[in-house]
Amino acid sequence: MDDGMKPGNFIIVSVLLFAILIIWQLLFFRNAPQKPAPQPQDTAKTSVIREVQQVPQNITDTLHCDTLLCVKTPLYSAAFSSSGGIISYKVARVGYLSDIELLEQGTVAWGDRGITYILPANVSKNYIVDSDSLTISLLSADGTVEKVLTFYPDKYLIGVIYKGVIPTTEFSGKMRFTEKNIKQESSIYSYVIRFKNTVKMPLGKFKEKKEFSLDQVVWFGIRTKYFFSGILNSRDKGDVSFSTGGVSFKNASGNIKIYLGPLDYSVLKRNHSDLATAFDFGSPIIKPFSMAIYSLMRFLHKFIPNYGWVVVFFALIMKIIFFPLTRNTVLASKRMQELKPKLDTLQKLYKDNPQKLQQEMMELYKKYKVNPFSGCLTLLIQMPIFFALYQILSYSINLKGTPFILWIKDLSEKDPYYILPILMGVTSILLSRMQQQATDAQSKMLMYMMPLLMVFIFISLPSGIVLYWLTFNIFGIFEALLIKRLEGHHGT
Repeated sequence: MDDGMKPGNFIIVSVLLFAILIIWQLLFFRNAPQKPAPQPQDTAKTSVIREVQQVPQNITDTLHCDTLLCVKTPLYSAAFSSSGGIISYKVARVGYLSDIELLEQGTVAWGDRGITYILPANVSKNYIVDSDSLTISLLSADGTVEKVLTFYPDKYLIGVIYKGVIPTTEFSGKMRFTEKNIKQESSIYSYVIRFKNTVKMPLGKFKEKKEFSLDQVVWFGIRTKYFFSGILNSRDKGDVSFSTGGVSFKNASGNIKIYLGPLDYSVLKRNHSDLATAFDFGSPIIKPFSMAIYSLMRFLHKFIPNYGWVVVFFALIMKIIFFPLTRNTVLASKRMQELKPKLDTLQKLYKDNPQKLQQEMMELYKKYKVNPFSGCLTLLIQMPIFFALYQILSYSINLKGTPFILWIKDLSEKDPYYILPILMGVTSILLSRMQQQATDAQSKMLMYMMPLLMVFIFISLPSGIVLYWLTFNIFGIFEALLIKRLEGHHGT
């Protein structure tokens, strides 16, 4: 249980869960997802370089090998090796995380194969980019290559222009994981490449070298659960290859942008619109719901600083939206209970004629205006919303390290004391008893077994998801009381 649940397993188990919920519902009815030519920028700025006489302490702390260049911006600190590649990259802060080193020791991100770069004699190797862009030229020792780097104070993008011979650029090594559950994040660690759609190649299952032509590639790179390092290619010509040893490529123009930063939709889109597709909103069916939930939660967070309360408020919104449908389901269930004696009589009369029995039952439902599948419809409508919420709460870096109250210190991690899952199970039983009355042993058993199964499924999921379901149940209890009150005033 401590290893958590892989996304694929969660989907399979959840589909089974909803299938059982639908069967359960039917039984009750029957019984009842970035000094030569600077790169184009979003806003026109005059390049001003502020030289640092001493390497900032927070950069030297992250150096693991020889250093050609150190650059610090408000967003990150980066150190470059003589190959022109990044050997240390520390994100200053994102969400509740700070000082996050993204590269494992020994990793060289996007260095140039067989090239040794030097800096011109009058150029310092230590810089702070605090308000304006910075452009630096690296020269190869043999004079055949000039690599022009452009840094921005408000972006994780690094502009790169090659002059002279265009070398082969490669990512060798590994990005560092941010999750405590290494086994779970290993299943997410992947090569990714964007054509019209995004192709994922999990490194845990990667065996054979794969090569692609770049003329249809928008971007490519490598991702962990919360961070992404990639090359914005924008369909330039060339080739890229992925192997167990890393990624290597060469394009025709020698003009690229390197992204190394959070795998967050808003951040990616702010750096470059094409990069926004690197965030996974889920399958085509789930994606519209995921995007809507993501936007709504970001909007709510402007007014509610605690994401835990954002989840609670979101559950309330869902309850309000689904209230008419839920009320109709509860009333339909009550009518089914009233029809039970008549259904029992029909079953006795036509026990030897299933076709006639089905015909008579349909006539009875039509006469009393009862839809026996209304409960299933409610569950089916909520199903994509739940999967979309799982996608956002599980993969949004905004929730990583986000505390709620008391013992919930991280909404992206499971409840360490399993209090939320247990409370969710208890409220599920209470809600079931309030909404429906089990009249036979089979239905009574399902009334208790289903919450137990849900506790088993939810016990290893992020506490943010369990908090949503628990809150949804609590609001459901008040909703059931309200429906009962309305029923008393207006009748059925």
